[in-house]
Parts: sequence; C-alpha cells; structure tokens
Amino acid sequence: MGHPDHLENEEDTYYEEKSMEELESMVPYEGTDFKALIKYGADMLAGEHKTVIVVKSIHSGMQRIHRLDVPLATFEDRLKERHINRLFIQDLFPEITSEQREALLTGISDSEWNELFPKEEEV
Repeated sequence: MGHPDHLENEEDTYYEEKSMEELESMVPYEGTDFKALIKYGADMLAGEHKTVIVVKSIHSGMQRIHRLDVPLATFEDRLKERHINRLFIQDLFPEITSEQREALLTGISDSEWNELFPKEEEV
C-alpha cells in the first residue's frame, strides 16, 4: 500500500503529468455524502467534455484520479440532484462503470476491491 498522500493513477498514465497545483485548482467537493470524493473538475486534456475526480480510499487512504465520461456540468447537476432527491448512484450515473461508482462512494479501486474480496477459486 502507498503512502496516504500518494496520488495513484490507475487509468491513464498521462495524468501523472498533472501537477498537484493543477489538481488543487479543481472544483472542491461539496454537497453530497460521497465520502471518498475529494475534488472534481474538467478534464483539461479533453476540454470541458469529461470530468476528472480525485477520490480517497476509505480503506487504504490512498488518493486516486479517475476520468468519467460525463460532462462536468452534468456531473455537478447530478451531484446537486442526488443531494436533493437521494437517488441511487446507479440511477444518477448510469453511463459510468460499477468500478467508477464504487470509487465515487468509497474511493476503493477495482484492484483494491479484488485484494479485499478475492474471488474463490473454482473447484
């Protein structure tokens, strides 16, 4: 496990080029009860069309960056809607993967999940 302040990128290596200063300039997280979500903002490499989130695992404390195929304005509107209407995350974000939804809720990555809950070998 890495240091809790370590920023790990599991999806796209070019995000390693994003400086902490750039990440700090992202919109601060406010308004929902996603315990893992630290910050969100526009994907500067894809313009305003996608959203980048930084989450912190509630298990390991490791911070990770995830790209979502959701426009930033839509993402922000849905966060507000979730806060008001208490929607299930799969109804709020049907276009993102279950792994990305888990990251929003808990910060736990797919690899961390598999480490926590290994699949039983078939006999």
